[in-house]
Amino acid sequence: MKLQTFNLRNPYSGFFLGTIQLMAKTDPDTTAERLRRYIARRMKKGVTVHPVLNA
Repeated sequence: MKLQTFNLRNPYSGFFLGTIQLMAKTDPDTTAERLRRYIARRMKKGVTVHPVLNA
């Protein structure tokens, strides 16, 4: 498990919605896709999820 950070943006305006951190086993791109689908289901709205690569 590794702490992963993601930025959430409005897909239409690119407006920054916030940052979310979570512990995940999968690679950041897979986690981002799962998170995007989860948020879309919950909020009934699309959102773009961008992994923030921590060095």
